[in-house]
Amino acid sequence: MRTTAIHLILIFLAIVAVFGRSLAAGLTWDDEDLIVLNPHVAEGQPAGLAWHWTHEHERLYIPVVYTIWWCISAAAGVNPPFFHAANLLVFVGCCWLLYFLLRRLIGNPWAALGGALLFALHPLQVEPVAWATGMKDLSCTFFSLAAILLYLRPRGYPWATLCFIAAMLCKPAAVALPLVVAAIDLLLMDRPLRQVAWKTGLWLVGSAAMGILTLRVQPPMNLPMAPLWARPLLAADALDWYLCKVLWPNPMAIDYGHTPLRVMSWHILGIPWIALAWMIPAALAGGLIYLRRPILTASALIFALALLPVLGLQPFDFQRFSTVTDRYAQFALVGPALAAAWLLSRSRIRGAFWATFSVLLVLAGISLVDAGYWRNDVTLYQHAVAVNPQSLLGHNNLSGALYRAGDRQAAAKEFAAVMRLAPGDPDAYISLANFQLAMARELKQGGDVHGEMQSLRQAVTLFNEGLKLQPDNPIARQHLAEAKSLLGGQ
Repeated sequence: MRTTAIHLILIFLAIVAVFGRSLAAGLTWDDEDLIVLNPHVAEGQPAGLAWHWTHEHERLYIPVVYTIWWCISAAAGVNPPFFHAANLLVFVGCCWLLYFLLRRLIGNPWAALGGALLFALHPLQVEPVAWATGMKDLSCTFFSLAAILLYLRPRGYPWATLCFIAAMLCKPAAVALPLVVAAIDLLLMDRPLRQVAWKTGLWLVGSAAMGILTLRVQPPMNLPMAPLWARPLLAADALDWYLCKVLWPNPMAIDYGHTPLRVMSWHILGIPWIALAWMIPAALAGGLIYLRRPILTASALIFALALLPVLGLQPFDFQRFSTVTDRYAQFALVGPALAAAWLLSRSRIRGAFWATFSVLLVLAGISLVDAGYWRNDVTLYQHAVAVNPQSLLGHNNLSGALYRAGDRQAAAKEFAAVMRLAPGDPDAYISLANFQLAMARELKQGGDVHGEMQSLRQAVTLFNEGLKLQPDNPIARQHLAEAKSLLGGQ
């Protein structure tokens, strides 16, 4: 009991030391749309809480997450430190649950501590922890780990099922959890196939229902889809990327530009990369078959199966910018953590402790630095375009952040970069149109009628171009009507 308490305290202190700086950060990126400008959350009224259980918002049906945000807003208002504190607490809970899971599967408490710290300090965790909207990923992982632990208990299946449902209502990617549980049950618990199939089969019915609901609520919009034959190869490429990022997690960014069309254009010695991408997973699978170590096989399957919904087999919205991103690997890191814990439990090398400590220290250092980039929108997007200068997402959002910060000249340069990078992208037209509309409002307040009219005409033209490509954008239509009204009122 004393050892357990010490280990849990060490995990807590490590997380606070690395990610505690996020408490001083603001709300960034999608936080504005999902929290700040969402009246059902921001106002903290009971009707808003009920609304999120019966409606989607911003094409997301994640009522458990909205409930958490509603509770924070009702208690403390839309106050960034409280949202970041909630992320930290849930993340601590995730790491504690993982520690207990590793102890159950490995049996060695110190090895379980090493695996849990690897999970906690890895730079892939920075995005979901330092970003308030990352509560989707954190709460999904929390309920997923709780479901696994309860599932493994003799009479825990009903409670495990409730946790599985909660995980899916935090993030639909939890639909892969039944496959992860089946891998653990068959390979590590050695339970009969019929029993495992019956229990996880019922969960798969829930996964299918959530998959159908997600496709209805969040169909891919204006997304150039890869052909069906290429999607398994692109999925192998995404899996390669995540494997490399686990081993070499630097640099980190919100947009890696790893789009399907870009990946399909890559060649190595004249051979298309996607024709080779499958070789790395195949080689690893061959190695696991040769080693015949069930726990390593289970670790690899947990990693791959947890990522399955976001590998690109089914197109999703963010593929406009990148198929891969840090937050998608949050739960998948359970696999490497399990493998690391097992290796530590088997290690008899005298320097194993110092080697492990050194690795954790390096990971913590990278995470500490990366967490600082989430201080505000400007620092976040400046880092994004520094890592990926071709990031449409980074340049587009940086332009808006600079404009709100009062740096109009720098904002205009970023808008120009957006148009250069994506001359036919509807969001580029609409973003630049919004910029011109905002400029027109300022010029009107300053009494510059000529400048106001010029900005309004440009805004109308850009809104029309964007709506030709994205006619179902209601906000753009609303802003176009405003621009025409201001233009016609002169």
